Amino acid sequence: MGNVAGSSEDEEKAILDHHKQTEDELHQRAAEVGFLRGRVIWFGNFWHDLYYYEVNNHVLLGCFFAHKLNPFDRNERSTFLVCYLLAAFASSYYIATDVDETNTELYYEYLIGSSLALTVYGELMKFFSTCPCMSPDGCCESGCAGCPGCFERVKGALEALGHAGLVLALAFSGSLFAWALIDMGAASVATEAGAIDFLHLLGKTLWTWAQGVLIGWAVNIGCFFLSFLYANHTQSTAYHQGVHHIAYPHEGRPSPEFLTQHDTHNFAAVGACLCPCAAGGATSDEPKPAAPGGDVL
Repeated sequence: MGNVAGSSEDEEKAILDHHKQTEDELHQRAAEVGFLRGRVIWFGNFWHDLYYYEVNNHVLLGCFFAHKLNPFDRNERSTFLVCYLLAAFASSYYIATDVDETNTELYYEYLIGSSLALTVYGELMKFFSTCPCMSPDGCCESGCAGCPGCFERVKGALEALGHAGLVLALAFSGSLFAWALIDMGAASVATEAGAIDFLHLLGKTLWTWAQGVLIGWAVNIGCFFLSFLYANHTQSTAYHQGVHHIAYPHEGRPSPEFLTQHDTHNFAAVGACLCPCAAGGATSDEPKPAAPGGDVL
């Protein structure tokens, strides 16, 4: 009888584990599709959702704070950031040499225009890297439901092309950076004080580059804020009333608890790395082992 009871308990536990795994998979699938499809409402709190949207889309913040389940992972974002910075250097060189800095209005118009162009460039890199049409619940998956094997093969090939495209973008941005340096050197060699002129032009370009990058990141935040406001209004019925929307494939999922649990913002661990002396005083939720006499160590 004991064996029968034990076997029954094991089967029940296995069934519960299976349902739990399936539920977790649904939460994960909903999160991945939401990130790819521009979902903006995750918690039902305006400011919390805005923060989530910004850190999962911003060119710099995403490298550190993007969610672990976001298909555009942090390694790809690091490559993306390098591409952005290299391309920004090339555009800054053009502005520094061809735009009169004393004409403040025109100078900053060019910087803002360059920032907008780089934002578009970044979004294209992100699109080709993640291939949202080939994502779970994407338009291609639903269209190829009759041949799932073919879909998986095509999806794998396109994902490989997407990663290759990110490498090509890195090569393209690197070429722009190299062109700026070579042209800068050639322009300096033609003058009498070649090295001094080169350093002067490099310093001027770096100053323009620093301003352009900061303006670009601010423009990013502003653009994503406006995008968030619009999407928040259009997606509210999908979140609150369960109306079908491509960014919300599974109603009620992912839950806020699932998102928080599967994120990687372990600031305590980061603090311990930055200040090892703080690690010794860190507390733990795990029970301490008991001494032989029964006292807790």
